[in-house]
Amino acid sequence: MSVTDKALKVVVERPASPPVSAVPSMPAAVFTSDDTPGTPASAHRAQAAFLAELALHQAVATPLCVGLFGPAGAGKTTLLASTLQATETLGRAADAVGLATPFLGDATTLRISVEPGLDPSTAILQQAFAGLSGAYPDLVSAAGEASHDPRAAARDAGDRLNEARHRLDDERRKLDELSARQARLMESVLFEAAGSRIDSYARLNRGRIDRSLRRFGFQGDTAVTYKELVRDAAEPGVGRGLGWLSAFWAYRGQTRLIVVAVAFLVLSWLLGLLMADQDSWIASLRSSNDRMGPIADWLAAHGHWLAPLQQTAALAGLAALAINIVRGMRFIQPVARGAALLRSDIEGRRRDLDGLVAHQARRVDTLARDVETASARAAEAENRLAAISVEPTPQMLFAPEGSRSGSSSRHAAATFFAALSQAIGRRGRERTGTGAPARLVVGLDGFERVTGREAAAFLDTAHQLLAHPGIVTFLAADRAQLASGLAETDPALATATLNRIVQVPVAVGGEEGPCPDARHLVQSLLKPAAAPSQAGPDVAAEEPDAGRSAFDRAWLPKESALLEALAPFAGSSPRAVKRYVNLYRVARADPGMVEANIHELAALALGLALQSGGGLPPASLLTSGSLNGEVQAARHAAATALGVALDLTRDGRGLETARRYGAV
Repeated sequence: MSVTDKALKVVVERPASPPVSAVPSMPAAVFTSDDTPGTPASAHRAQAAFLAELALHQAVATPLCVGLFGPAGAGKTTLLASTLQATETLGRAADAVGLATPFLGDATTLRISVEPGLDPSTAILQQAFAGLSGAYPDLVSAAGEASHDPRAAARDAGDRLNEARHRLDDERRKLDELSARQARLMESVLFEAAGSRIDSYARLNRGRIDRSLRRFGFQGDTAVTYKELVRDAAEPGVGRGLGWLSAFWAYRGQTRLIVVAVAFLVLSWLLGLLMADQDSWIASLRSSNDRMGPIADWLAAHGHWLAPLQQTAALAGLAALAINIVRGMRFIQPVARGAALLRSDIEGRRRDLDGLVAHQARRVDTLARDVETASARAAEAENRLAAISVEPTPQMLFAPEGSRSGSSSRHAAATFFAALSQAIGRRGRERTGTGAPARLVVGLDGFERVTGREAAAFLDTAHQLLAHPGIVTFLAADRAQLASGLAETDPALATATLNRIVQVPVAVGGEEGPCPDARHLVQSLLKPAAAPSQAGPDVAAEEPDAGRSAFDRAWLPKESALLEALAPFAGSSPRAVKRYVNLYRVARADPGMVEANIHELAALALGLALQSGGGLPPASLLTSGSLNGEVQAARHAAATALGVALDLTRDGRGLETARRYGAV
């Protein structure tokens, strides 16, 4: 058997490949980037819906800042995006329910990212303009105008109006100059434009033209005279024909030739009359007196001369007329040629000049509309100044010129968001109109792209700009990064600053150590993606129940007494106590505390109180070795309020929730 036969046998005996599926599933990702959310969005759905209720609940006082704190990769960005999406969904559901909802409808979300290298005020203001101008253009425009001092705005509007008028005057002068050039285009081509075709023709035939003009009696500069004749010949209308006729009678020598021609022709006509009635006038001459007889006889004897004389006179008259015509045509020929060349030069330049005039006219019209717009804005600024009647403050009088004109980004951004807050407040009081959102929900993200100091500066600026009624802020950041930027050598100061900025801290992800959900995360990363036709419905798109809220859950008996007993351990200042109560109100409604009993709520209240007051982690409550005096006193106060002993080993759900809401 040959080698070829063996190869064919192997090919024939090779088992057939299994059939390929007609619709293969989408393969899993070969490599997942860091931008891909580490935690599926479905894992945050319940938490995002809960935070959306917190943002839109009518009983939540604003301004409010919720901090989503966690290390890099913990899922903060995913939770923030899910929360903003859930907020929009809940707002639409609240609009559909109407008055029977505890939530505010028509809420607007805005996501702002840290821009490295850009001033925080400028970055926030630019992204706010871009995010709100589509849905609320009038509100953004009014807020932008309000960000300027009315006196400076009126002054700037007047300056812009004056500048627009100056530009309009300049452009109108240019249009007048172009119109004048258009009117005197022929003179410009003839006497000013060097290198034109008519100018070249005149220079090339200067000798012949000079002799022709001087024969006709023209003196001085014959080139100028020739161009004047060409100009007259190129003029449209009746004058053009009269100019041609003038070449046969108006110039020197032509009139004399015409007179000679007329004289000889008249003489020929008279001689013809004498020939026709020769016998009659000779007889009349002979009979007149005796002395005329010899003359009459001589004329009768030489009467045959009349015919040659008549013909000679006629020929002389015709010759004079022919000479007149020939001289006129020789005079007209260079003038006609020059007129044709002039019209050719003018035609090309007129097209260009007409285009310039049309363009300049459009520019003048545009500037005229700009002047009208600037005039209207200046009048609005004056009316607004008169209506506001702002008294000049020392800051207005002695601030730098750039600051008075409103160019300071911090001042402009602060006034812009203050105006937005006022518009939101007016809508809430009037309960009518759609000129402003019912609540503005802002998400801050991207802190990991800058240093700790830059992140802290951005957070401080955002807090100063967004801390206004009607605005809820969600902050997704690493607490350690912000703390290092706020106070590198004083952790207590950093914590106090974050407590001042963030009212509701939420821990995202687990504590340091192994990933608490590593198995499910690996499964989600390795799971093949479903084909587009096999993809199931988007669970996140399901409409929430806007008729009720987790925050409206009724309080259990002794729950208020529990808070009263534990409040002294949360802090010594009224602000600390208020913060403790607010955190408890939010944490008790958390999805992790659904149907919690009084013991679990007591563990939650105890954990929040100790974290707020002493900074102790809730895990220390589970070991008896860490029960110091303060913890002993707090547990005793809680047990006294409830009337039963606390068993924290069974109430871990409350302690875990307290850990997540005591992250700062």
